[in-house]
Amino acid sequence: MSRYEKYKATNIEWIGEIPEHWQVKKLKYIGESIIGITYSPDDISDEENGLLVLRSSNIQDGKLAFEDCVYVSKDVKEKHLTKEGDVLLCARNGSAHLVGKSALIKKENTNITWGAFMSIFRSSIGEFAYQFFNSQIFKSQTGLFATSTINQLTTDTLNNLFVPLPLPEEQTAIANYLNEKTAHIDKLIANKQWLIELLEEEKTAIINYSINGVGKGWKRKKLKYVTSINSESLSEKTDENYSLRYIDIGSVDANGNIHSITDYLFAEAPSRARRIVKEGDTILSTVRTYLKAIALIDDSNGNAICSTGFAVIRPLQELNSKFLFFICRSQKFIDAIISYSKGVSYPSIDSEDLKNIEIEYPSLEIQTEIVESILSTSEPILKTIEKIKREIAYMQEFKASLISEVVTGKQKVVN
Repeated sequence: MSRYEKYKATNIEWIGEIPEHWQVKKLKYIGESIIGITYSPDDISDEENGLLVLRSSNIQDGKLAFEDCVYVSKDVKEKHLTKEGDVLLCARNGSAHLVGKSALIKKENTNITWGAFMSIFRSSIGEFAYQFFNSQIFKSQTGLFATSTINQLTTDTLNNLFVPLPLPEEQTAIANYLNEKTAHIDKLIANKQWLIELLEEEKTAIINYSINGVGKGWKRKKLKYVTSINSESLSEKTDENYSLRYIDIGSVDANGNIHSITDYLFAEAPSRARRIVKEGDTILSTVRTYLKAIALIDDSNGNAICSTGFAVIRPLQELNSKFLFFICRSQKFIDAIISYSKGVSYPSIDSEDLKNIEIEYPSLEIQTEIVESILSTSEPILKTIEKIKREIAYMQEFKASLISEVVTGKQKVVN
């Protein structure tokens, strides 16, 4: 791939040199950043009578997704209705890695609104701006999003970000080129993610078969008789300099992996950072939207705290901690949680209903044997999954690097 004939310095570290005829501008001189609407539980409506509100969960892999939707019955100003070419960004989230993720609004997704934790960047260069928001240049500035209380991309921060700007005809050519190249990469990634889903289903089937194999001598009891639930919490009077390690709902994926733990001082931690977790605990999201966020704390390293969006389930003497974790991840247990969940926009299970779910279990000796069997049978699957994840990470890194090289003019894609 060729380069431009002449370059000039920008004196901006994360942008570097750009083609001589390009400019560098702040986003506020190119378009407008618009924070979304606020709404109350009373505004929630059904799909037929309401207006769709785009939220963080509606952005998946750089595109709009509609598996988890909320609708409101509320008057919305014209400027809070999406237009073709808008870029939707996650502006505020408890998980720092989710802040800044974006999706391009296309013609079929116009005239819908977005929530207050989201932002729209509206400009005449939507396609090019979307590619910029997916570049390493934008991601290199994500450190600006973190605050002491919550991770957020404020309107002021977004407006003052620098973007390299080619001529209008180049912007279109660059956007078209990147759309084609990234679509190919995304397809390869999607195929690998599909393989992971198949392997995860196989792993889940192993758990379901092993845990549901009720035999002679198995006991059946309500959860409250064999576990403690939410038994320890930090006091509001905790020393403000107490150091804690915080696990948020967004930190646990659907496969039970904890991919990020944030260090805080108590005075700076999110207000929902209250529930104490220890090695051997199972944390389980009580909100059905995030139901598959179920993880085993196998090494807390001390001072671990989780969001109050989790229930902390601690096994008592009759249960092996890993056996309990596998019970909680079994389809039978998840179906029980769904049946007990209440609410419209965010159906959830309260702790009393959770305590009354019945589970079946054998002696500790047999539990240990079942756990060892599940782990040994799942080991080849886990190794394959990890290998595929590394391949996906490499593709995602290559994609971000390609976008950065092209949107800064390091690689020339126009004639």
